[in-house]
Amino acid sequence: MKSTSATNELVRRLKEGGGDDETVRLLVERYGPRLLSAATLLCGNPTDAQDLMIDTLQNAVRSICGFREKASFFSWLYGILFNLNRAVWRKRAKLPLTYTDELPDVAAETAAVGSELDAAARADRLASAVRQLSEPLQAVVLLRYYGEMSIDEVAETLKISSGTVKSRLFSATLKLRELLPEEMRP
Repeated sequence: MKSTSATNELVRRLKEGGGDDETVRLLVERYGPRLLSAATLLCGNPTDAQDLMIDTLQNAVRSICGFREKASFFSWLYGILFNLNRAVWRKRAKLPLTYTDELPDVAAETAAVGSELDAAARADRLASAVRQLSEPLQAVVLLRYYGEMSIDEVAETLKISSGTVKSRLFSATLKLRELLPEEMRP
């Protein structure tokens, strides 16, 4: 990620000028790709992920005055992303289920297992397994491995202890071992 001084300058500009085009462009350029990556893993599809990333960045610009430099700016952005995702899932849980007579094409979704499994298929399989984890386990996996945060940064972002982060990572690893084929297991 960019230097701390560049991040501090970006935060200062956001707080002073709000959302001028150049500052927002820098925000999207610096943090958009990593937020989109995490959002894609959380949502499972590119359209919802892009919406979540955009909502996260818009929310960050609107609430920048609430950012305290105690945490890293990126951790704060991830917190917004997770909270917005949680709100979307709560809203979806209240919607009635719609049943159809159509059967899903399971064969199309099943990836070939073995040495012929290419990198894209492996990534899709891993993302699918991560989405099957509970929300607390997903959060630590995404921040630690996809967000490339330290244990302490994950703890700070999620407002939990470092020990809890380690415990959740261990639990996530065990669950992923169950969900993934042997050659992909952590």
